[in-house]
Formats: sequence, C-alpha cells, structure tokens
Amino acid sequence: MNRFSTILRRISVTVICCCFGIIQAYADDSGKQMTMMTYNIQGHLIINSRQVDKIASVINSASPDVVAIQEVDQRFVKDCAAQLGTKTGMKSRFLITHKDYFGIVLLSKEEPLGIKTHLIVKGAGGGTNKPDPDDNRGIIIAEFPNYYFLSTHYSLNAEDRDVATAYIINFAKSVNKPVFLGGDLNVKETYRAMVTFKNNGFSILNDTKTFTYPSTEPTECIDFILGYNKSSISYKVIESGIADKSDVDLAAASDHLPLYVKIEFSNPTGNEQNIIDKKKIEVTKSGDRYLLTGINGIAYVKLYSITGELLADTYMQDGDELPLHNLKSGIVLVWLKNGDEVYTRKLIL
Repeated sequence: MNRFSTILRRISVTVICCCFGIIQAYADDSGKQMTMMTYNIQGHLIINSRQVDKIASVINSASPDVVAIQEVDQRFVKDCAAQLGTKTGMKSRFLITHKDYFGIVLLSKEEPLGIKTHLIVKGAGGGTNKPDPDDNRGIIIAEFPNYYFLSTHYSLNAEDRDVATAYIINFAKSVNKPVFLGGDLNVKETYRAMVTFKNNGFSILNDTKTFTYPSTEPTECIDFILGYNKSSISYKVIESGIADKSDVDLAAASDHLPLYVKIEFSNPTGNEQNIIDKKKIEVTKSGDRYLLTGINGIAYVKLYSITGELLADTYMQDGDELPLHNLKSGIVLVWLKNGDEVYTRKLIL
C-alpha cells in the first residue's frame, strides 16, 4: 500500500468515526440539557487579571456550555481572551473587530467541530443614522454535533445591524441543525432587527422582561439569546435569567448583566436529518481556480497535505473557491461534510 493510500485510509477511518459519534449524539440527545450565556463585560475597564477572575467567576456560576462575550479589550490584559478560557475551563475563540485589541469571544466546554468568523465592516449598510464609534462588528460561528452557536455584538447603526441580521438569517436557513445566537444586540425587542429575526423564524429564548442594561438599575433588555430550528431535533426552554450566583458585585463587574438560558433537547423524530434536493458534490476547475459545486447550504471543508498536515479548516457554500491560492504545487486531499454526506477528493495542483 503506497503512502497516499495509507493517508487516505486514515482520513476515511477518522471520518467514519466522527460520523458515528455524531449519529450517537443525535440518538442519545433526548433529555440532554444545555446552558447558553451572553455577557458584555465592558472590557475597557479590565486593567488586570484580578478583574478577569471576577468575570470568570460570574460565568462559572452559571456553568454554561457555550458563552458569547462582548467588549473583550486586550490593551491592559493582553491575553484576556485566553485567560477567560483558562479560568473557566473552556475553549476560547477570539475575533478582533476593532484595531488590534478589541473584539468578541466564544467560549465552549466542548471543542467545536469547526469555527467560522465573519466581519461586518463599519458602514456596510450604507446608513448614516447614529454612526458606530467602533471600526467593525463581527460574528463567530461554532458548529457542534447537534447545533450551531453564534457569538456577536451588534452595531449601534441600524443599517449595519440589518447587514448582520441578513447574514445570520441566511446562514441559519442553510444548515440542518438548530442555530442559537447570543450577544449584545443593541436593540429592544420591538426594533427592526428583532422584528426581522422573528419574521424569519427566530424565537427569543430569554425573558425580555428580565432587563440586562444598565447593570446598576436595569431598565431595558438589549442582550438576547435567540433560536432558529427547522431540523428534526427539538428543544424547549426550561430556565432563563441573570447569572447572579457568584459573590461578585455584578453592577461593579460590568455595565451589562450576564444573561443565561437553559434548554432541554428532545428528538422525537429520530436521528435522521432531512436533506432536500440533494445534488452531486464536485470540485470543478475554472482557470487556475478550483470551485465547489453541488453544495446544499453550508459545507464543512478541510484540506490536507500529502503528509497529513491540516492546511485549511473552513465553511464554504455552493460555487465558493477552495482556498488553494497560497499553496505550492503538489497533492492536496479534500475532505468535505455537507449535511449527512461526506466527500473526499485528491487534487494535483
């Protein structure tokens, strides 16, 4: 057996094991509970690790599975995002949105199957109403075996919020798992962005009468956890509120209160995921580019070198170009998962 056959066999075995694990997760998921949290930590006031300890203590008090964190500022505590992961015992993903030190974080107990980030450039909506002082906004998308969780911090500009909302809705409609969104959305329940979400099948999972801002004497709810679900996996909210079981003074910790939602999964229709209008997945060459075709919604894509080195780990849509432009000539192995379909291909560049 030659070296390429050995590597391809190893990758195939890994794929089979991963798929079996995902099927088991679907099958055994009924009754499983999950806690989601969102917290704007007013990061520009975090000037030392002791304050990171306080924020971590607040997060740990809710024992969340996933957390969306906003306003993570690393000017004074340069590894603040990583410390939040270490001090909570969670995996940390940091997306810089403002200059080179400020952005959002996604924490998770479980290592995600994949991570995708998306920037909303300041002024993307073309509006001039209430300009946003920050450069950009962003979204972190994490895929887990039976759901997606998105972390975001919305703009103060309504038109830029529209751009982010459209992106999230399009993503949610393209995948076949429940999608959850956590973040400081800088809107009230009646604002346009929220109405657009609800008109497109999203539900507000937290109690909007539980106010989150300002933390001293809260008068409004602008932090949200939303859900979108057209899959065979169902869930219900069993608890929501403010994470206030730590000994930390929440009003002193941040100008927002930490919001959590606990859900319980059920799967009455079994573990099948319905793929509609399934097409044949192919890699087609167009000039010096390689394009993916036949994708339904979003596909999870990995590229490996002939030696088994991971070259790319990303999400792609139908017609997207494989990220090969920085790679030298040689053999590249493509692994792709689209819904319940797995595709592998050897490319000779």
